[in-house]
Amino acid sequence: MKPAENVVPVPKFSRRERLASVVTGGANPPFNENISNRLWAMMMGKGLVQPLDLNHPANPPSQPGTLEGPGR
Repeated sequence: MKPAENVVPVPKFSRRERLASVVTGGANPPFNENISNRLWAMMMGKGLVQPLDLNHPANPPSQPGTLEGPGR
């Protein structure tokens, strides 16, 4: 059925709320490590993983224990 012309559709979810839950939820380890590395670089002048966006096994951090979260 075609919606009426004067009706604005209501989204089933908010993209902003989903992003906020991913960012603050702590359930995404790669994101957590990346944001930690970026914050470290902002405060200390150099990230634990250089370049900042290349956080993968072939490019290990300079201080692995610092970047890993608790329980890892």
